[in-house]
Amino acid sequence: MTPFRTLCRSWPLRPGVPRAAAGLALAAGLALAGCAGQPRPETAQVPPAAALSQTEARTQAAEYQQIIAELRRASDCVSAIEAKPEYAPLRAKSPGGGHDSPYPTQYMDKSKASPAQGKLIVTFLDEMAPCQPNFGALSVRAHQNITRMISETWTQQQDLYRHLKEGVITWGVFNQGTRSNADKLSGGLQALRLTNEG
Repeated sequence: MTPFRTLCRSWPLRPGVPRAAAGLALAAGLALAGCAGQPRPETAQVPPAAALSQTEARTQAAEYQQIIAELRRASDCVSAIEAKPEYAPLRAKSPGGGHDSPYPTQYMDKSKASPAQGKLIVTFLDEMAPCQPNFGALSVRAHQNITRMISETWTQQQDLYRHLKEGVITWGVFNQGTRSNADKLSGGLQALRLTNEG
């Protein structure tokens, strides 16, 4: 139902996983081709680890782990809420099979949220509030850019839910917007990986 859970579940957010392996898992989870048209966070401003002072390298590594830990927490939070039985009617309107599956018919769904679905969306958004990623203070410019993009994507997804509840958009438009948000997140996490390789 949200791009955040789908994406983060496909990316190994575990301590000690080599960054290169994390990038391969990300690529396996979502096709990165859909990110080409999206604004990319700035990554060129962070030099490779070999060119950093020891203090800068430690700061960059610590921030990277901070971001990964927060993404893991948010992903687990979202997954637990989305799996609740009461949200089955919302899950039923979302594409299955992952983002690499053939074009789902749910993208063409011209129906709008029913009053019962609207009530579920309100409850769902209330429950999701504590899941919102909070990355805290970061000093690495590229990290700031990437986490800002992830936070903006979260907000855009919440807006999609509100527009769906209010009858402004159809389920098909909602599902297409969710796919677009997942692609943005994919690009952001790929940029995060590239920024921290060294």
